[in-house]
Amino acid sequence: MNDPKGAAGRFEACSTTAKKADAVSKLNTGATRARKALDAHWKDEPATAFYYLNLLFGGQFPSR
Repeated sequence: MNDPKGAAGRFEACSTTAKKADAVSKLNTGATRARKALDAHWKDEPATAFYYLNLLFGGQFPSR
């Protein structure tokens, strides 16, 4: 990634490979939950869709 201020040139997006793996894992989990919520929506299963949306938003998704 390029340094937006140009002071350091290029740098890694994550400081360690462990942090990168953790970030990728969380991104995959979020994408899976969003996909399951969307699939439930298209199957007209609102309770399931809200369940996965609530998981996606850390238990803070508005109730119906």
